[in-house]
Amino acid sequence: AALRPDAPADLVDLCRRLLARPAAQRPDAAAVLHALGGATPPPRSPEPLAAVSALVGRDHELAALGEAAHHALDGRPRLVAIHGQSGIGKTTLLHQHLDALSRSGAFLVLRGRCYEFESVPFKALDGVVDALVRRLQSTEPARVEAALRRGATSLTQLFPAFATLPACAARDSRAFAPADPWELRRRAAADLCALLGELGGARQVVLAIDDLHWADVDSAELIKDILRQASERPVHLVVCYRSEGREKSACVRALFEARLPVEVCELEVRPLTASAAEALAASLVAQGDRERAARIARESGGNPFFLQELTRHVGAVSELAGLTLEELVRARVERLAPSAQRLARVIALASGAVPTTVALLAAQIDDGHAALAALRAAHLVRSLGAGVELLAPYHDKVREVVAASLSDDEARRLHAALADAWEAHPSPEHETLLVHRRAAGDDLRAAHHAEVAAGRAAAALAFDHAASLYRLALTLGAATEATRRQLHDGLGRALIGAGRGREAAQALLAAADGAAPADGLARRRLAAEQLLCAGYIDEGLAVARGLLDAVSLALPSSATGALASLVYHRARVRLRGIAFTERRADACDPDALARIDTGWSVAMGLSVIDVVRAASLQSAGLRLALDAGEPYRVARALAMEAAFSAAEGLSSRARTASLVEASRGLARRIAHPHALALCEVTAGLAAWCEGRWGDARETMERALRLLDAGCSGATWERNTATIFLLDALSYLGDWREVRARAPRMLADAQDRGDLYLATLSHSRFECIEGMADDDPDRALAGLDRVRRWSRAGFHSIHLIELHERTEIAMYRGDGRRAHDDLMARWGALEASLLLEVQACRVQMLFLRGRAALAASRAPGAPVGALVRSARADAARIARERTDWGDAFAALLRAGVAAHEGASDAVADALDAAARALDATSMRLHAGAARRQLGQLRDGDAGRALVAEVDEDMAAQGIRNPSRITAMLAPVLGG
Repeated sequence: AALRPDAPADLVDLCRRLLARPAAQRPDAAAVLHALGGATPPPRSPEPLAAVSALVGRDHELAALGEAAHHALDGRPRLVAIHGQSGIGKTTLLHQHLDALSRSGAFLVLRGRCYEFESVPFKALDGVVDALVRRLQSTEPARVEAALRRGATSLTQLFPAFATLPACAARDSRAFAPADPWELRRRAAADLCALLGELGGARQVVLAIDDLHWADVDSAELIKDILRQASERPVHLVVCYRSEGREKSACVRALFEARLPVEVCELEVRPLTASAAEALAASLVAQGDRERAARIARESGGNPFFLQELTRHVGAVSELAGLTLEELVRARVERLAPSAQRLARVIALASGAVPTTVALLAAQIDDGHAALAALRAAHLVRSLGAGVELLAPYHDKVREVVAASLSDDEARRLHAALADAWEAHPSPEHETLLVHRRAAGDDLRAAHHAEVAAGRAAAALAFDHAASLYRLALTLGAATEATRRQLHDGLGRALIGAGRGREAAQALLAAADGAAPADGLARRRLAAEQLLCAGYIDEGLAVARGLLDAVSLALPSSATGALASLVYHRARVRLRGIAFTERRADACDPDALARIDTGWSVAMGLSVIDVVRAASLQSAGLRLALDAGEPYRVARALAMEAAFSAAEGLSSRARTASLVEASRGLARRIAHPHALALCEVTAGLAAWCEGRWGDARETMERALRLLDAGCSGATWERNTATIFLLDALSYLGDWREVRARAPRMLADAQDRGDLYLATLSHSRFECIEGMADDDPDRALAGLDRVRRWSRAGFHSIHLIELHERTEIAMYRGDGRRAHDDLMARWGALEASLLLEVQACRVQMLFLRGRAALAASRAPGAPVGALVRSARADAARIARERTDWGDAFAALLRAGVAAHEGASDAVADALDAAARALDATSMRLHAGAARRQLGQLRDGDAGRALVAEVDEDMAAQGIRNPSRITAMLAPVLGG
């Protein structure tokens, strides 16, 4: 009992005296507690969730928490959100519930808490991890070693507390660490879940976080990763926050505005009812003093903390009138000795829990035993921590009241004293020093601590937190212009790590202002790359044009100019050949390398937006890279040239394969992680462009593994691999897998502010999900996001949006609208030169043919013209001589034959299409062809074929096979 944080000083002293006696002379513990007016601890309940409640008026809340815990035991964990106003009893309710879970033996409970002025990366989980590490320190070493075999590296990078474990300290921190920061954070989340599952054994793991409203956005992102990663052994998460946190806390907003993979159970803790408040008061005041209890209950307004303070410190009923909690706390502090008052004020101003030695030094107290005893007895301070004693205010309200009672001068003086005391500590914390130096008015020293803390936060992958610290350092004032540029550069790179391309670009452009020419160019190049890759095309092009001018490269201003430039540069490369004289980077002309890197960044950013202009710039860059001879840049350029060559389709298949092999061979020889990953990305693009969907899937998955293992900041590469992997899955007909993976892609894009990836996710994959769920309105809502995209030209995003909008209209049975809207924008599509990409050409011709057939059913439609258009599109697709295109052409010919009444020709075309689609593994399209064929046939055989296809589509989560069939194979009207 004496070890409890709220233990009265007299009980602590009594226990010390008793422990000093010989064991035979010590009284029974229960007798001591009884003598002190306490009660013996309740017996352990055999029921898993049976709780012995000391709370009054909280039966409903405890029952709701118990029900959620029961669901967790049944394999259905939830995120339980307890919220209410300050002092309403959230923390007491939380700990009452967690104590019951711990006593049951069915749960492994890890608790943490956030503090307002505490400033550490991943603040919400810091206390939970500390609790986990303490538990591991008392666990058998061999078991710890086994549990941490996989996650030592990732967990130690995010949470240095793990480094105190021998199993982690012995590992090379660089071993097996993914270079991509987002992947490392996801890996750490998965490793943490695996560790918790191993440690928990048969028990359900519960993570509890109090005062979540003080946490940071990085914490919310990591919590989301944990909830997404915990598939086999899900964690049960319970959080507490103040109700206003839903609006005011960035962490709470980021967590609850996301699409979470678990059910959220919200529990609002309201003021006690009048009867409950009176019952609580009656249990605390002298027995029989019902008048005083009733008055206290009324004055408290149902706030349990205020009610307890009133009963503890107000003697007579007459003293109650008009009292506030603030007045009670101030009065308590004023009754203390001067040294105890100073200590109370220091602890109230401290940044989170403060070591006792630091608090006593700042308060200028040599022997703090008496002062601490007085503060504990007055319920102003509580002790925390294990090993090193930490002190914290008894309640947030105490901290707020004591801090608010200080004058500005006194607060500044105490903050300076705390900073001095922390600097004398063996392990000073820069973020804590930042808080105190800033509050003391010492902005320059605060800025220094902010910069150091930002670097450490970035190293721990807390990029949003690092960015906020860099911004604070800039606000506090840099000592020199060079320092200012360095801070902007750090801010930009932290934002790149956070995936916030547009914000990163703004910071990098500020860092480039006034920098040395080479540094300025490198920062502007990175800024342009971030803007283009994130989808801010107009802004990115504005920066890119200035960059290209600076290095004497040109970006064609028109599509026809881009095509002519591409032909010119590609011809020069073919005449030159791809042989080169290898040189180290330090032996190359720096200006030449700057030109190569600048052209590369702009071409990469444009590649999935404006293919022809990007290809033109890339071909020029390839020649420059070959002339320079630096092997990494040559491998990179050869890989990208392979991707652009593949865009031409089967006519360039031999050249594409040669470029892929050349780039792979060089990348393997130099063993450069990015070059190796990029080669796989571009090989996957080549497979996609050639309609080899299975190869595209396999290669893109291999590319993602390489990117995860060795590449940092490879946003374009990761986005491209993810997008084309999902698109290959959609062509393979694996819609269930698309639907499983797409939400993760969208969540990542939204978390990082990646406009390109988010827009594409909405316009392509959310449409698939909407149609699979037979909810075309939802699919259209996703397409509306394209309105945020640049209208300066017709980009690949516009092509995808046009394709999906047309398909949705056909899905709804509105063929006329589908065809009219498509034809209204066909001219812009042709002018964009996107149809120069063979895969896009086949896709869009097939779409146009289907739309024409669908429109021909509308009343008053020009049937003859529409059917002729569909026949012409079938012929044009057949001339492409691609396997998948031949199958599409057969589907269109079946539709044409149906309009002409040639039933035998329809059946033959559908059968040929189905077999061709089987050969290209396009399962869903083949099913649509067979379903139409089944509808043509009479009797049981036809019905069986339709039922077989419907069953297969249902397995892919498709609710309305008839509509999907009519959209993909518009033959009989669906």
